[in-house]
Amino acid sequence: MAHLDYFIIEPVGGHGGMNYYNTGLGQGLVLNNACVHLYTCPESQEQSSNNFTINKFFKGVYGKSNKIVRLARFVMALTRSIIDIKKKGGKICHLHFFQYSLLELITCNLLKFSGIKIVATVHDVESFSGNSLTGTHTSILRAPEEFIVHNEFSRQELRSVISAQGIDKKIAIIPHGNYLPFVKRRETVLSRQHLSLPVDKKLILFFGQIKKVKGLDVLLSAMEIVSKREPDAVLLIAGKVWKDSFQHYEEIIKSKNISNVVIPHIRYINDEDVDFYYSSADIVVLPYKKIYQSGVLLMAMSYGCITVSSRLPAMVEVVDDSRNGFLFETDNPQDLARQILVALGSSAAEDISKNARAEMIEKHDWKRVARQHIKVFETYE
Repeated sequence: MAHLDYFIIEPVGGHGGMNYYNTGLGQGLVLNNACVHLYTCPESQEQSSNNFTINKFFKGVYGKSNKIVRLARFVMALTRSIIDIKKKGGKICHLHFFQYSLLELITCNLLKFSGIKIVATVHDVESFSGNSLTGTHTSILRAPEEFIVHNEFSRQELRSVISAQGIDKKIAIIPHGNYLPFVKRRETVLSRQHLSLPVDKKLILFFGQIKKVKGLDVLLSAMEIVSKREPDAVLLIAGKVWKDSFQHYEEIIKSKNISNVVIPHIRYINDEDVDFYYSSADIVVLPYKKIYQSGVLLMAMSYGCITVSSRLPAMVEVVDDSRNGFLFETDNPQDLARQILVALGSSAAEDISKNARAEMIEKHDWKRVARQHIKVFETYE
C-alpha cells in the first residue's frame, strides 16, 4: 500500500501544550501507514522519527517581543512550510483553530492562494459564538473544506455558528486522543516530596490555565465546605493565569478563611513536572463553567486519577458518573463539595481508576483516532 502524505501546520506546539496532541496524532498516523509532515515551533522537544518529520520553522512567533517582528517571523515560517508542502506534492493541510485572529486568516489565505485545501480541527467554538463575528471570523470559517470537532456538543455549537453565516460544511466528530503514550504514574509520596507538598494530606488538584471559565471560584467556595468536613483535605492550584487575575482568587481565599488549605503554584508547569503533579493527587477537580473539550480531563484519566467534573455536555460524553469519575452540577459549590467528599472517601477508588484508563484505551486510542483523520483527509486528496 502506498504511503499517504499527511501535512499538519500547528505552530503552538510545546509553547502551549499541543506537542502532546501533535505527537499522539502523528504517531497514530504513522501506525496507519501515513508519512507525517508537521510544521510547528522549537518549543516542542519531540524529534523527527521514521515517517514522522517535525519541522520546527515557527521560531520566535510567540512571547513578548515586538508584535510586528513576531508577525514577520510567522509569515516567513508559514511561507517556508507551504513551499515545503508544495515541494512534496501536498494538496491538503490540517490546521487547528484555537482562536480566530489575523494569524489564522493569513494562514488560510496563503494556503488557499497556494492551491492547498484545508481541513481544520476546531478546539474552541466560543470565539466564533455571539454577535461579535467579524469579517475575519467569517473568512476563516469559509476556508476549510471540512471541520473536525471532538464531540457532539461542539458539532452542534459549530453548526449553529456556520449556519447563521450561510455556510454549509461537513463537520466530523473525531475524539481527542489519550495521553497514555506520554504519562508515567509515579509513587505518590515521592512525587509530593519532589514538589515539596505535604505527604500526609488528602490532596485535591486543580491543574491547567487559570481563567474565568475554568470555575476556580466555584472550587474555592466548595473548599470552605470540604475543609470543615475533611480537615486533612488540601487544594493544590497548579497553572498560569490567562486573561484573568489571581488577585480575585486570593480575595476569595482570604474571605473564606481557607488560606491554610490552599497551596498555590501559580506558574507555567514544565513538562518534566507534570507526572509529579498528577501522581501527587488523590483527586483532580475540573469545575469548569463551559468547555468544548478538556485535555486536562483526558490527561487525568490517562494517569488513572479520580476526577470530579462539572456536568457539562462535553464532560458527560467522557465521564460515566461514579464508574470512571464523578460529576457535579455546574456552578454549584455545595454539590461540588459533596462530590469531592464522596470521591475522597470512595471505597471503589481502585475500580474507578482502572475504568478511567480503560475509557482512554478503548475510546481515545491514537491509532483509531488517526484512522478517522485519514478518512477525512483522503476525501480531498
